[in-house]
Amino acid sequence: MDSDFEEFKTHNVSWHYKLHLIDSDKNISNNFLEFFNKLSKVKGDINSFDSLHFNALKLEAYRRSQKLNWSNFGDLFILWLSKCTNYYRMQWIRPGIIYLVLGFLLFLGIISIEGLSFSAEWGKLFVFYNPAHHIDFIIDDGFKHNSSYLIDFLSRVLFAFLIYQFIQAFRKFLSK
Repeated sequence: MDSDFEEFKTHNVSWHYKLHLIDSDKNISNNFLEFFNKLSKVKGDINSFDSLHFNALKLEAYRRSQKLNWSNFGDLFILWLSKCTNYYRMQWIRPGIIYLVLGFLLFLGIISIEGLSFSAEWGKLFVFYNPAHHIDFIIDDGFKHNSSYLIDFLSRVLFAFLIYQFIQAFRKFLSK
C-alpha cells in the first residue's frame, strides 16, 4: 500500500479511536503503522486533538506489533508505562487518581511500619503528597525503620513521575 497523501478534508466525521484493526496474532504491517503516522501528521495541521488520538493509536499499534526481547525491553516498558498512566498523553485523570491512591497506600505503609496511629497522623498525609517534603514530616527525629526511608524515597520518585504524566496529558490542550 503506497500511502502518500499530504492533505485531505473531512466534514462531520466522527472518528472511532479504537484499535480493533489489529488481530490477536499481532500481525501489523509497516504500512499500517505508517498510515497512523501520516494521518496524525496531516490531521495535526487541521485539528491537533484528532492528531493526538491518531498518535496514541500509532504508539499502541507499535507496542502491540513488537515481540518482547532484551533489545527492545526498555522501549516496550516505556510504551506500556505511558499506556497505563495517561494513555499516551490522552488522559489526565488517570495519573491524578493513581497519585492519590498510591500516596494514600504508601502513607499507610509508613504509618504501620512506624507503629503510629492513622487517626493521629492523617493530617500529615497532605504533606506526604508533596514530593519535596522533609524527611522528618511524621517523626521529628526521622524514621525508626529503614524500610520507611525506602518507601519514602520510592514515593518521591513515583510522585514526580506521576506529576510529569499529569502535566503531559494537560499539554495536549496547550500545544499549537
